Amino acid sequence: MFSRILAFIGIGALLVLGYIINATTPAQAGAVGVLVVFLSFYAVSTAVATFVIYLLNRLIVQLFFADVAKYKTGKLSFKKSYYYGSVFALGPVVLISLQSVGSGGLGSFLLVCTLLILGSVYVARQTV
Repeated sequence: MFSRILAFIGIGALLVLGYIINATTPAQAGAVGVLVVFLSFYAVSTAVATFVIYLLNRLIVQLFFADVAKYKTGKLSFKKSYYYGSVFALGPVVLISLQSVGSGGLGSFLLVCTLLILGSVYVARQTV
């Protein structure tokens, strides 16, 4: 059920993002329009990252651990995939927003990668 809700939110955010990009310019949209663009991009990125992480984990477990009986610790639940997906989806949003204000560079990229690594470690430690 949660996967269907996430897919519905991702498709809705994609439609909103497509409409705003095609219908307005950043000057017409204003600050609220730019905020909606970033939020909808984050929602779409979260949905895509969650499904990619979940499906890749299922594929890897099937390919490499199919012969191991009762191998359940390697399977990632959809909820935990969502936690990782929400952390990884933050990276492109932060990089694009840094680029839009003119401070994108190698140092910013390394700091965002550090943020993503720390977020992943936090998710790994805090979720069961």
